[in-house]
Amino acid sequence: MPTLLSITMPTFLSFLTILALILGPVIAVRVERLIAKMEKDKQNKKQLFSVLMATRGIPLDPKHIEALNLIDIVFHGDKKVIESWKLLWDHLGHYPQNKEHANYLSDLNAASEKTENLKTNLLFEMGQFLNYNFDKVNVMRGSYTPQGVLDTDDYILTARDYLLKVMSGEASFPIHVIESPEPEAKKPAAKKPKS
Repeated sequence: MPTLLSITMPTFLSFLTILALILGPVIAVRVERLIAKMEKDKQNKKQLFSVLMATRGIPLDPKHIEALNLIDIVFHGDKKVIESWKLLWDHLGHYPQNKEHANYLSDLNAASEKTENLKTNLLFEMGQFLNYNFDKVNVMRGSYTPQGVLDTDDYILTARDYLLKVMSGEASFPIHVIESPEPEAKKPAAKKPKS
């Protein structure tokens, strides 16, 4: 007479085999999707970090601003990066605004220096998260921006500020009237003799 254990064991093993045949492919697909998502997330983080590093010397570059605004989404879940970003974001919202204030320029310089320090900390934390071995000095001082790019940005800002003054009535376009010389009297053309 068969024992309970001898009947149950093959049935149980058969059940496990059938379960493995059904769940194996499902689990494999889920694991594959999870790995692909993790790789895509890491690639997105590297891409965002690359844009910020490439444009760190040109903070008004639209790509730089767009990348900053994507940090919350792309680095969601990384506490150190998000905290560094929040500190920078908060600081950027409190830049000196009143140009008439006696200490405006010194306040602006102090705010700019603090911005650079906060941005350096942010990029350093992002680099650490992505396993890059940058030090903070390299992050802060390692960018190259041609003087022509900086000059062009200054020209654009100067022109914009002047145009705003013209539009508000604080300034006007200088107009100089230049008299044009009198045109020389035209001499009658010599008539050709008829042949």
